[in-house]
Amino acid sequence: MNFLIPIIISYIAWIPYIYKNGKDILKKPKTHILSWITVVCVLVAQMFLYMDFLAILSFSVWKFFTVIIVSVFFTAIAHGTIYLHKTKSFIAALWVFFCVALCFELTLFNFRFYQTAYYEPVDVTEQVNFPYDTSDEANENNVYKIKNSYVTLRIDDVDIKVNNIYLDITGRDDHGEVENLYAEISFTDESNTESFIYTPEHTVMSEVGSTKYLYLMTNGDVGDLYITLSTDYATTYQIDGILFNVSAPFNFSVIRLLAVFVLLLIFWILRPSSKLWGYSYNDKSARQIAVTVIIVCAQIFLLFGLSLLNPIFYGHPAYHTRQYQQLADSFIDGRLYLEDTPPEFLQEMDNPYDYGARSDAAAENNETYYWDAAYYEGRYYVYFGVIPVLLLYLPFKAITGMDLPNIAAINIFMVFFVIGSFWLIGKIINRYFANKRIPYLSYLILSLIFVNASCGVFIAKRPDFYSVPILAALTFTVFGLGFWMSSLEKGGLDPFDAFLGSLCMALVAGCRPQLLLVSAMAIIIFWSAVFKERLLFSKKGIFSTVAICLPYVIVALGIMWYNAARFGSPFDFGANYNLTTNDMTGRGYRVERVGLSVFTYLFQPPYFIARFPFLRSVNIDTGYMGQTITEPMFGGIFVAIPLLWLIYLMPRYAKYMKKAKIFAFACLSVALSVFIAMFDAQGAGLLQRYVNDFSFLAILGAIAIALTLLSINRTSGSMRIRSFLRFSLFGSGAYCAMIVFAKYGTEIYYQNPYLFNKVAELVEFW
Repeated sequence: MNFLIPIIISYIAWIPYIYKNGKDILKKPKTHILSWITVVCVLVAQMFLYMDFLAILSFSVWKFFTVIIVSVFFTAIAHGTIYLHKTKSFIAALWVFFCVALCFELTLFNFRFYQTAYYEPVDVTEQVNFPYDTSDEANENNVYKIKNSYVTLRIDDVDIKVNNIYLDITGRDDHGEVENLYAEISFTDESNTESFIYTPEHTVMSEVGSTKYLYLMTNGDVGDLYITLSTDYATTYQIDGILFNVSAPFNFSVIRLLAVFVLLLIFWILRPSSKLWGYSYNDKSARQIAVTVIIVCAQIFLLFGLSLLNPIFYGHPAYHTRQYQQLADSFIDGRLYLEDTPPEFLQEMDNPYDYGARSDAAAENNETYYWDAAYYEGRYYVYFGVIPVLLLYLPFKAITGMDLPNIAAINIFMVFFVIGSFWLIGKIINRYFANKRIPYLSYLILSLIFVNASCGVFIAKRPDFYSVPILAALTFTVFGLGFWMSSLEKGGLDPFDAFLGSLCMALVAGCRPQLLLVSAMAIIIFWSAVFKERLLFSKKGIFSTVAICLPYVIVALGIMWYNAARFGSPFDFGANYNLTTNDMTGRGYRVERVGLSVFTYLFQPPYFIARFPFLRSVNIDTGYMGQTITEPMFGGIFVAIPLLWLIYLMPRYAKYMKKAKIFAFACLSVALSVFIAMFDAQGAGLLQRYVNDFSFLAILGAIAIALTLLSINRTSGSMRIRSFLRFSLFGSGAYCAMIVFAKYGTEIYYQNPYLFNKVAELVEFW
């Protein structure tokens, strides 16, 4: 009976058309084709929801109402899509995409509700066999201790078909906080009577209802069933119930509904044929300025929100991550070294940088040392760039008497980085494509990709002490490049903008010294000013020349004095003296590391998986016969960031880029990106946070190529690059979202398990 309902509803929907246009509409093949496509979609959806190929033939009150609702939604979507295709109406788009999102929410995202609607629950709590005498371990609330970080619960002779298990079990730590439990199910069934089938690990968190349901794929009745619970932090577990074959509740999520609706709407708005692509970038347009300000503010608030997801970064950070705060105290007291006194065993060691020997000595003497500080001649120093301390930490401490949290410094620099990034992309357009009618939409897309994929999301996810100098350097870099380009906008060379640009670029040396290499971009930016217009390094350009060079001299003198006062050499930043996992003083630079570093940082494919967060750190396999320092990595940038795929097209479009005078800019950006990647790998190792040092340069090169393609007046090519930019935005967004929840040291998975599991519940709905 159910198969007749979608047929009836799909044809009833044509009545308004018949009333308006007459019965001739029924003679058109398209009418019947659309109706039957709708019918087939409804029937397939019903079979999927109930996981029953005969669902369309059987009848029940519940299935009757389900098929009516699905038929109405599919019919509305079909007719709305036709109307949207004809009119391109924004109102029609709102209607269609809201219906699609609502249909997904009522059906696809809640298919477990339909699938389990007819289950009859079986309570097996009393049948559980414990691995030890529970009388000594339980209290009146059925709370049991977890021994050796795991426990196995046995249910023997089940002898029924088990479709799912409902585990109402709560794990808590010593402080009473709810923690994750990891359940592994093993069972025998009619196909495996003697050997057990082992299922993957499933996270159970009592505060997130969907995690309590485990869906088993068994053949016939189950014999014996074991539930192994393991944990990272929980010390007790409380059993409130273990049931088989429980109906899943209907989980309607407004957040998921709105997210799907907004994503579909944005995807449609950015379609290549959209009229919005016809609006050219104009930094003088009040309307465009207003839209840009709104998007910049939204981007800043998004990154602010991400930085607050992990409580470890604003709660009680590790002691060694307070180096900037302690350095500010030292400056106030008139010292360049930290107040902490190194232990005697460290001073007595022949090589205090030998990690193994240092750890053994610390254990023997029952003492600790300052992790990751620079140790030199009996003193602790901070080898990280000093500029963030002088700009933020020291003034804050001097004025308020309190320490500035690292997360606050991150967010301050993040505000300026976002603003500077949007400003820089605009300056690139004005500098090289002023008369090429670059679409305003492309400016927004490229700016968003630059901010998020270069460093914004990863640093916001991990707003710790290590990220402060990196983000500070990137902030000064984008403003430095922007001011340099701005200095050439008015037909000459503005000394003030040139001075500000050089000051920003020079300050990079006091944040992240290797990024000082980006100053080489001045050769490209000022090439014409030096060799053609003679505005620099000439008699008429003496004032401008001083404006560009003076900041480097002043900053260099200050940093060189600071280095010499600490380590005896103006060129020694002290990075090799840090007390870390390896002896940096003997690390050296070896050509054998180049291949691994280039592949891992640039070309390693990401490791995608089918479980939330759908991204896992890659396996770094190397033949290098020496110590390789690694942390979890999530793929090379030339593979993981779709926009960078344009770099492979650079040779093909070189002539167009040369015509726009941006070819050298793109080449040097990419070359510097590769060089800094190799430098970081040689100097410290393969760490995901070091990707922030060079990914922005590669993205700048890709942006140069994208703008060149957009400037070429070819309709088909223009449509292709628009489609690719839309794909790049969504692809980069998806990758960044996976990065947020991927496991990386102090990740959200452990520090904020409720949030992790709640998001997983919304995304991994199957």
